[in-house]
Amino acid sequence: YASRASLSGCTITRWNGTDPGGVSGYPWMSTIVCVDGHEFEDHGVTASGMLRFYLQSGTMEVNGDPVTGQGSSYWVSQGVAVRFKLSGAAHVVGGPFTLSRTVPAATFTSSFGSPPTRAYLVSDAISGTANATNVHDPHINNGTTHSFRAAARDLLWSSKTSVDPPSIVVLNCAPDHSYVLPHSHPAGALYIPFTGRICFQTDTTECTAAGYARWTSPNLYYYESFYKVDEDTPAMREADQLVGSAGMIDCKAPIVFAVTNFDPDDVFGQPNFVDAPANSRLGAENFTWGTFASLAVRTTTVTTQTVQLDTPA
Repeated sequence: YASRASLSGCTITRWNGTDPGGVSGYPWMSTIVCVDGHEFEDHGVTASGMLRFYLQSGTMEVNGDPVTGQGSSYWVSQGVAVRFKLSGAAHVVGGPFTLSRTVPAATFTSSFGSPPTRAYLVSDAISGTANATNVHDPHINNGTTHSFRAAARDLLWSSKTSVDPPSIVVLNCAPDHSYVLPHSHPAGALYIPFTGRICFQTDTTECTAAGYARWTSPNLYYYESFYKVDEDTPAMREADQLVGSAGMIDCKAPIVFAVTNFDPDDVFGQPNFVDAPANSRLGAENFTWGTFASLAVRTTTVTTQTVQLDTPA
């Protein structure tokens, strides 16, 4: 990580990025963890790119909108004045999490075509409201898990305007060492685990777990697997509640994670299992992996920017 600081019972860890959208490079990310009885607050304008706030445990509030339920998130376009409050743990992904107190908020005219913010609540996906659904996952264990018993399911949020990004949170209750066959993410992807451990096989196997994330380049074709971590933490207790509310049973130590740059309504914005690189070969776990040396890609979301007039000296 680039920096870590503690303030009033909360610890914020920051990782530098190269692309807020996470396509041509990894996005910036900050993880904020507050001990019980403490809150993190910040305010200012998103001057350096859009931000997405992902709730791991506890509650958060963005511009007065309450956000509850593990996996719920909130998107803010570049140029928006933000007031953020957190009690618990959350991840902030996109541009640098540096809310400016000096840059003015942007004007959003009708030509923007969308509200500049959106809440993605897990309660909406579970109830099938607000352009959100709760569906069987077609990729984990090659889509063979049961619909609800020891299952894998996806909470999906479709874009409402084509400007607000779509979103996905995966609920994996499949038996330990579940997997996704070799594939690539055509727009890149950041995996954000809230519970459990996710491993990625190339010539080596590397894993990430709750509190961290892993970015995968669109050029990478790889195999992934999932492992349960049975621990008594606020995040695991909320994961148990989440899978229960989603109708899932026989689920011990669920693996819950978000993935960026996934569009449930566009097959071209979903993992590609069809095209393999010319240099594909067996990896550390005897599954195929490889890299595309040069790859044409496109985003799954609209890139928003602010344009400011120069002020004469």
